[in-house]
Amino acid sequence: MNNQWIVVYYHNRRGERVVRDEIEAFGLDNAAKITSVINLLERFGLNLRGRFVKHVEGKIWELRVDSYRVLYFAFQQHRFVILRAFMKKTDKTPGKEIRIAWNRLQDYIIRFKEIDDEKR
Repeated sequence: MNNQWIVVYYHNRRGERVVRDEIEAFGLDNAAKITSVINLLERFGLNLRGRFVKHVEGKIWELRVDSYRVLYFAFQQHRFVILRAFMKKTDKTPGKEIRIAWNRLQDYIIRFKEIDDEKR
């Protein structure tokens, strides 16, 4: 069994790279920091803990990189799906950001199931 984790970035039904665009909008230096922590997630998988990772709710988890947050969830076949990136301005993760991540999570699962059904 392969225990290697992979990271995929959510894109919408039109194929737009919305999460990568969110990360790139923070500037080159910040995007590099965020990407390095995402690479840690890919390398260490569920064993990544401590200051980098926090459970938000349900299947949604948060990567913490300075004042930036990256919401993600673990999916089938050792896959992490990056759902949303934003700058955190308050102590608590805003409900709006969680709703965006939740909607993207549901969309991703539906589309993955559609692709899986087509293969059968």
